[in-house]
Amino acid sequence: MKNRFLSSLIMCACFLSLWLPGASVLAKDAPPSIQLWAALTPAATGTAPDEHAAAPTSVAFLHLATTDNIFGHVTIIDHPATNNNPAAQLFVTANYNPGGAEGFGVYNNHAVGVSYDSLLNRWTIFNQDLASMPVNVAFNVLVVLSGANVFMHQATAGNTTINLTSIENPLTNNKPNALLFVTPNYSAGPVYNPHPLHVYYNIAGKWVISNQNGSAMPVGVAFNVLVLEPGGDAFVHKSTASNSEFNVTDIDHPSTNRRPNRLVFLTQNWTPDGVTGASNPQHVGIWYDADLNKMSIFNQNNATTMPINAAFNVYAPIADTGAFVHRAVASNITGQITAIDHPLINDDPYAVIFVTPNWKPIGSVNGVYNNHNIGVYYEGGRWKVFNQDFGTILPGASFNVLVPGPGANMFVHRATAANIDFHTTSIDHPLTNNNPNARLLVTPNWKLGSDPGVYNNHPIGVYYASGRWRIFNQDFGDMPNNAAFNVMVLPAGSDSFVHTASAGNSNAQVTLINNQRTNNNAAALVFITANWNPGGTVSGVYNARPTGVFFDNPTNRWAIFNQDLADTPENASFNVYVVGSKLYAPLVRR
Repeated sequence: MKNRFLSSLIMCACFLSLWLPGASVLAKDAPPSIQLWAALTPAATGTAPDEHAAAPTSVAFLHLATTDNIFGHVTIIDHPATNNNPAAQLFVTANYNPGGAEGFGVYNNHAVGVSYDSLLNRWTIFNQDLASMPVNVAFNVLVVLSGANVFMHQATAGNTTINLTSIENPLTNNKPNALLFVTPNYSAGPVYNPHPLHVYYNIAGKWVISNQNGSAMPVGVAFNVLVLEPGGDAFVHKSTASNSEFNVTDIDHPSTNRRPNRLVFLTQNWTPDGVTGASNPQHVGIWYDADLNKMSIFNQNNATTMPINAAFNVYAPIADTGAFVHRAVASNITGQITAIDHPLINDDPYAVIFVTPNWKPIGSVNGVYNNHNIGVYYEGGRWKVFNQDFGTILPGASFNVLVPGPGANMFVHRATAANIDFHTTSIDHPLTNNNPNARLLVTPNWKLGSDPGVYNNHPIGVYYASGRWRIFNQDFGDMPNNAAFNVMVLPAGSDSFVHTASAGNSNAQVTLINNQRTNNNAAALVFITANWNPGGTVSGVYNARPTGVFFDNPTNRWAIFNQDLADTPENASFNVYVVGSKLYAPLVRR
């Protein structure tokens, strides 16, 4: 059957020794180099910046199956929200081309589930039919940390008939409009069920989980169930003649239109609004159609036409970017550390934050230099900025802090023996591979979850070579094993651009930015990362110094400067991201 997909990459899944969920493999390290996390928190409406926010209720991230984390039909997740947490409730949806990446996409035409490996203390995603997990297949993962709207359902002899199991729960009983999201959980019920699922509401006022192909529902199989009310970021999508073509149906909704990085979760719904629809006994996934600027749902077998009136429960968590200025003062400084107290990230160890020093933010009388390589880490309910060389942070030192909402364009890159080459570490991500024009924003992250912290006291930058972007130490210092970096692939558009120092825009340690988003805009929040060779050019320019930004009042321009006052070299380049002065509240979880 003709379809609208580009040819998928060759699925070079390696058939390793058979490993079943519930057992453990300790044959090799499995540190995936690509992970993203961002917490979805209750709204902080009406709170002052120094008040504490509630702890996050859920975390969303993208997991990419790589040769480092695949074992046969299993891919191992390495994430602070799930590591050492067997009680975590995971929900998984396949994502064909994260971030709308062009030329990237891997099918996985198999029913998947999740399982906890008690020896590795890691959660895994696995193919229920034991088929090998393809390299580069991607999954949107939602981890519900707390809340009364999630539970585990297990099929028993009393609630199971032929191909279905009936749910008995006050969250779903007599609620035909509830939106249910379901993921099989092998750890809660060590039984395989390699069949396409859907949910539906029956005449007894109960919701049912059913094998769409009519196969018997195994007694003992268990499911994580999330229940949401319709509205906003949770809704039903129905396939129609006008929105469907071949094996695809296009979603038209403000929470997903023109949002290629949105993390979307699906469960097929046979009876939306209590009305029977069409069955679609296929394994499905999500992908972003860059031509239409819409998210789409597709049948993984790449052949079966999407039936008209097939319905899907869709959850697309909405969280806008937040940004603010943090000032170091005596009460939040401890030696080389300054603790941030802000409701966007308080009590949220899963936030992904980016920091750029701001020499003299609005309201400051004097500028304060911080001639040190910096990083961030979370401890004791607070995110902290620190100097990698243990140099004292002075009162008045200020930092622009960016807290993006969850998206497929953010991840934490971990330097490992497999990706380190002397002073560089190579990134493997669909949005950056073979994309010399990608713009990356990077901040070192000292400590991931319970891992020991790793220092990297070097000025960092990024560069492109041989189809991969690298993070590198500009002074050629060795890249430490297990060093971690928050990475954001900046969205295309006027908010991100490359600035290059030239004789005409630079003087001594300063280079002035000339851009419509920053000119005459002292309230803008500017973030930078050194880019050695924009566009993947053959050669670049080093600037091995701690840098920062400030607004130059005489010229009404934002500037990038070297903290040690050394001259900025001509042709030194920087990725620049600009956020307006508006501060957004975190996502509201209904």
